Amino acid sequence: VGGAPGYRDLLDDPPASVSRFDRWILKGPLNPSHALFREAEYLLTEDPVMTDRALYRSIITSIANGQATRNGVARDLGRDAKSLAYPLQQLERARFITRRHDLLRPNRPLLRVVDPVLRFYFAVIRPDADRYTERQGAEAWRDARQRFSSAVIGPHFETMARTWTRRHASSETLGGAAGRVGFIQVHDPDERKAFELDVAVMPPGSSKRLLAIGEAKGGREPRSMSDIQKLERLRSLLAVRADTAGTKLMLFSRSGFEQEAIDMATGRSDIELIDLRRMYEGD
Repeated sequence: VGGAPGYRDLLDDPPASVSRFDRWILKGPLNPSHALFREAEYLLTEDPVMTDRALYRSIITSIANGQATRNGVARDLGRDAKSLAYPLQQLERARFITRRHDLLRPNRPLLRVVDPVLRFYFAVIRPDADRYTERQGAEAWRDARQRFSSAVIGPHFETMARTWTRRHASSETLGGAAGRVGFIQVHDPDERKAFELDVAVMPPGSSKRLLAIGEAKGGREPRSMSDIQKLERLRSLLAVRADTAGTKLMLFSRSGFEQEAIDMATGRSDIELIDLRRMYEGD
């Protein structure tokens, strides 16, 4: 779930297993009588500069639900993109949102909600607040599970993967010493769509050489060979923009890997599979 360490004081008896998570979250963060239920609203009202709170809430909701650019948010809200420049600056100043920069194209930042508790509120609670306040939390939570997975767990796991890469991954794992760690967007002309590589690593002093690229998958399904093959394709597409001669492939998974993917990685030195145990205990 994430959030500031102080939130721990508001959460009693954290679940000891995944099977107890639903009961815990309904008793705590999704309980309208709980202090965390309206925490996000209090955070927004504390800043005197944000007078048009409806607009600021709408912007955060749009970003929390997947819009990553100013133009995308503008389309979502039916507004002119230029009119959002000031409110986006204020949200960034207050550390409610951040702009993440592509390592290869730093002039194309992506917008992200910073605090996981804010992401949780705007993706899970706010879209269905009436049912939660009317004590229909179990039904509302069941309908929100997909939003929780994509808008809260997914981004949080991606952040964990970059943090692990920056702080804990060894030079052997990355193929060298890490200088900058971030993300990269890759356009696939065959599929006519852009993909985001959640993890990208460059050595110190380089602006073109990629030590490693990777994806972080926070879903419940074990990752397969198709995920590795996708990384291979994205690496080949990046070759026209960067030095990928020795670029390693990193696949992060919350739910482990299929045996076929493990066998492939075992036989190759350019593939690293990172599960939760390795993220917490290894390098």
